[in-house]
Amino acid sequence: MKILVIGASGLVWSRFVELQKNKYELLIPDHKELDITQKNLNLQSADLVINFAAYTNVGEVENQRNDKS
Repeated sequence: MKILVIGASGLVWSRFVELQKNKYELLIPDHKELDITQKNLNLQSADLVINFAAYTNVGEVENQRNDKS
């Protein structure tokens, strides 16, 4: 099984790799190769997609709480 992993640079991702790297084929594009803000993503080569991408700047998140843009 091929698993496309998005957000592969974070802490949760690294633990996932430790547990799954020998069980599955992991497809790990960086943010330049796969832009998750695009509507039409080509995900045909993956059997499963796991998204670990997150916005982790907590202070800035609070500043943008009611920002609709």
